[in-house]
Amino acid sequence: MFDPKICISGAAAGVASQEGQALGFAIGREIAVQGGIVITGATTGVPYAAVQGAKSVHGQTIGFSPAHSLLEHTHKYRLPVDYHDIIFFTGYDYAGRDVLLIDLADAVIMVSGRMGSLHEFSTAFERHKIIGLLLHSGGLSELVPEILEQAHRGNGRVIMHAEPKELVRLVLAAVEEHGAS
Repeated sequence: MFDPKICISGAAAGVASQEGQALGFAIGREIAVQGGIVITGATTGVPYAAVQGAKSVHGQTIGFSPAHSLLEHTHKYRLPVDYHDIIFFTGYDYAGRDVLLIDLADAVIMVSGRMGSLHEFSTAFERHKIIGLLLHSGGLSELVPEILEQAHRGNGRVIMHAEPKELVRLVLAAVEEHGAS
């Protein structure tokens, strides 16, 4: 068996980031405790809190930066490097990085969120990924159930739960049962 790579999608800034940081930390910690690897867009806010959570229990973390290089990552984008075991510098800016990040993930968990998180959610949905949605976590994640209803395409492989530990358990069980997509 392999260690599943779970992408944490969430607000990197703003009010939605503040709302979701403690929950992001809890999700990252739970992924590590339950045997997964946390992968993120190597950014601030909720994803950063998730890598901190994973590292608090000695979990593994991988970041996918929108930048071409470490210098661009830290100076142009002003993104952190600590708490990551590995950072891949994609050079694809945010939208391209999101697609690569989702493609390399075995599943995605959305906590809070802004426009970039909605892009990651949509990309994961279209690629038939297992998606965990942490209910009541703020930001645009609050709109996802309504978006799914209005889209008239079903819920895909979306798992919704309000408790971080249980959401991670359900997502990892789905990855184990159905495999990564």
